[in-house]
Amino acid sequence: MAFVATEAHAQCTADAGPNVTICSNESATLGGSPSASGGQGPYTYTWTPGTGLNDPNVPAPVTTVNGTTTYTLTIEDSNGCTDTDQVTVTVQPAPNLALNAAAPVLTTTFNGLTTYFVCGVANFTFNFADASSAAPGSTFSVDWGNGNSLNPGATGWSDQQTYGIGLYTGTYTITPPNGCVEELDFNVFVGDVPDGGAVANGNTTICVGDDITLSWTNINNNPPGTNYIVDWGDGNVETFTHPPPAVVPHTYTVSSCSQGNGEYSVNYEIENPCDTRTGGFDQVRVSETPVADFTLSTDTVCVNTPLTATDNSVGAQAPQCNTPNHVWSITPGTYTLQSGTLGNTNGFPGTPALWTTGSASISVSFTAPGTYTITDEVGNNICGTDQLVRTVCVEEPPVPAFTLTPDQSCSPLLSNTDNLTTTANSCLVTYAWSVAHTPPPCGSAGNYTYLGGTN
Repeated sequence: MAFVATEAHAQCTADAGPNVTICSNESATLGGSPSASGGQGPYTYTWTPGTGLNDPNVPAPVTTVNGTTTYTLTIEDSNGCTDTDQVTVTVQPAPNLALNAAAPVLTTTFNGLTTYFVCGVANFTFNFADASSAAPGSTFSVDWGNGNSLNPGATGWSDQQTYGIGLYTGTYTITPPNGCVEELDFNVFVGDVPDGGAVANGNTTICVGDDITLSWTNINNNPPGTNYIVDWGDGNVETFTHPPPAVVPHTYTVSSCSQGNGEYSVNYEIENPCDTRTGGFDQVRVSETPVADFTLSTDTVCVNTPLTATDNSVGAQAPQCNTPNHVWSITPGTYTLQSGTLGNTNGFPGTPALWTTGSASISVSFTAPGTYTITDEVGNNICGTDQLVRTVCVEEPPVPAFTLTPDQSCSPLLSNTDNLTTTANSCLVTYAWSVAHTPPPCGSAGNYTYLGGTN
């Protein structure tokens, strides 16, 4: 008798979730909780058809399908087990909502909404006409945004509404028997072409963390509903409605050296449905605040042994945005510069642009022991200077010496040591004692013990 051994795996199970009913203007999330179970994960997911799905290969896709659709979910686990399940999305029709306004009214999109507008007048009567379609039994309501409302009994209605200068927001709502409500938010605008501009106040050459301010000009006669948009050039955009703040401040937190030309450009728009005015100004130059920084290859070194100091300072001045000037200094003066240059302030300590910059890295050795300071000063003409000081300990090699009292006697011998090692100008000194035994002719073994200390 022969046997064939096979490996058994647990059955995997797909769950596409319960059937769902949505309106044609809605979406639904498919899938169970979870969409796959049993078997051995991880699982792969395939939803078919892919019509209306945001992603057909995830456990819980979102559908925005326009008509009733049955979806099939197929899963496969890591052992090759597969299973399928289906879900039906029933889509109920929503009203088709449309609203027209008779000439000379114009239509545009403003603030994200359909906008009916006229220009050059202080008030105007709009002739609106419904062009919607809806199921019998639907209800209708219109909020005109001017304090008036309308509740027509069916589609195809018309109405007149008068508006003064400004921007108004209304809502047209249709509620059908199946509950698939459709709403249209819209604007009505009466006004004129916007006027005005913007100027920078004062200096636009600043440091990171500083403000510039912008003032609006000739905007007083602009109608309500006019927008004022400022793009500061650094990724920040602000929008104000009429009347905007007279003075608008902005803080720059990133140097303009991040820009290709080393400066920001500020652009603005003054807009309403009738027109848009644009403008701006350049040469907003934001320099880095100098921060001195450098590293040492070591902070403890022997006489006549070189160490390396490497500058890591920041503080670029816009718009050139070059590496900032910096100057090294070392005290006291008993040292030799092995490579690099220290630089010089040339008698202008507060004007870094006139400095002779030092090398990015210097190598220096010290000819006498002691404590030295190395200073790295960095700066630019806009944001000032900064300096960092580090300390270096320079030492001579220690000369070990000690006395042993007594140095001979009968066993057991108790002897005291007196450490006479020369450690002047030494920074970090450690001691290691050792004892060696020379056996006498008789060959006896030696032994010792430390009393009052360790090796």
